[in-house]
Amino acid sequence: MRKRTVGMLAATGALAATISFSGTAAAGETGTTAACPKGAFCMYTGQNQTGTMYARYSNWSGTLYNIKSVYNNGHPQPGYDHVNFTWKYQGRTYTKCFHYPFDTPYKLNYVGVTAKKVVWRGEC
Repeated sequence: MRKRTVGMLAATGALAATISFSGTAAAGETGTTAACPKGAFCMYTGQNQTGTMYARYSNWSGTLYNIKSVYNNGHPQPGYDHVNFTWKYQGRTYTKCFHYPFDTPYKLNYVGVTAKKVVWRGEC
């Protein structure tokens, strides 16, 4: 009986872990060291698209701290394939337009900025 109970608890724990992980990954909003999904603008906590990823498929505003790299993996689509990325660093606010791959710039490293806004747009 004890082996059966332990086995059931282990199976339940494994299922719960799978559901937790799958829910996060399926949403495409966060993950660890993940490739930027097609159609998304991604912000990462590590340089060169590493660390925790935050993917945005539509306009977004909020606050994400310690962003160290970004990547626009948008679809070529007139009026909706470039991104204005707004961030704060040392009390100042900046905005830069990112192209979709492989027109530059489509990705960039930062030193740990605070992401504030993503706005999808037409040509830069």
